[in-house]
Amino acid sequence: MENSLSRLQDHRKLYPIGQLLSVLKPAFGDLSPSKLRFLEDQGLVTPERTDAGYRKFSASAGSFLLRRRET
Repeated sequence: MENSLSRLQDHRKLYPIGQLLSVLKPAFGDLSPSKLRFLEDQGLVTPERTDAGYRKFSASAGSFLLRRRET
C-alpha cells in the first residue's frame, strides 16, 4: 500500500482518473473508470471537477480506497 501511495506524492495535487487507476491497479486489478464512477455515485469518493467536467481525484481518495481494501 505504501508504495502505491508514494506514487501520489503531492496530497494537494489533483490527478485525472486514469492516473489514479494506474496507481490503484496493483491493489484493485479489476478497478475501472465505471467502477470508480459508481463509488462516486455512492458517495465513497468525491472528485473535483474541471471547468470541462473532467474528474480530478486527490491522493486522499486513493488512500481511502486502499485503506478500505485492507479492512
